[in-house]
Amino acid sequence: MSRVCPVYKHGDRADIGKYRPVSIINNFSKAFETLLQNRLKLNISMQLSDNQHGFVKGRSTVTNLSCISQVITEAIDIGSQVDVIYTDLSKAFDRLRQSIFPTVTMES
Repeated sequence: MSRVCPVYKHGDRADIGKYRPVSIINNFSKAFETLLQNRLKLNISMQLSDNQHGFVKGRSTVTNLSCISQVITEAIDIGSQVDVIYTDLSKAFDRLRQSIFPTVTMES
């Protein structure tokens, strides 16, 4: 179990839609989550493509841009075609219908 607290995002503070729920968990759960994350990271990191830049330490949108620029330049040099699809899921969970989640009582 955890305590859920609203965190203000932006806009009208009176609008409940401008807040996101954040779960406050106990220390044991935090430690377990860290151990689990480290264990999963070891197993998953070997399966990630070298082209993966999101959520990888030492890589970012800048390193991704550098790599794709190199690919495009090489393709242009040999008269080839390059197709790219970028997705941004950073707001995906802000757009979920709130009615699918159970009602949570918030403590003040």
